[in-house]
Amino acid sequence: MKSFDEIMNDIENKHPYKQGNRSPHLEYNDGWQDACDCVRRYVTDLLEQQQKEIEQLKARQKDIKSAKWLTWEEKFPDAKPPRENGLGVFCTACGLHSDNMYSFCPNCGSKMKEEK
Repeated sequence: MKSFDEIMNDIENKHPYKQGNRSPHLEYNDGWQDACDCVRRYVTDLLEQQQKEIEQLKARQKDIKSAKWLTWEEKFPDAKPPRENGLGVFCTACGLHSDNMYSFCPNCGSKMKEEK
């Protein structure tokens, strides 16, 4: 697969001025070069923006904590719950309640460890 620079060089090499046709088509040649420059700037800006977004996502991913779910019995060992189960669970990272055991905590975003 060709790199972006190789593709742009191929386009620029097809420019009529590069093929020795400068004098009869001055306006056309200038327009072609302007178009190549515009495409290069646009694609370069897009690639830079995507690279920044990737870096931001990587930084956010490093901040994700690991946690596990605690049942009511584990969270309050001395208190007897009114029902056997179905009361939800608690996150060990933030301590907040959740109705379901998701793969992440909906309150703090911690990734839940799989229990084996």
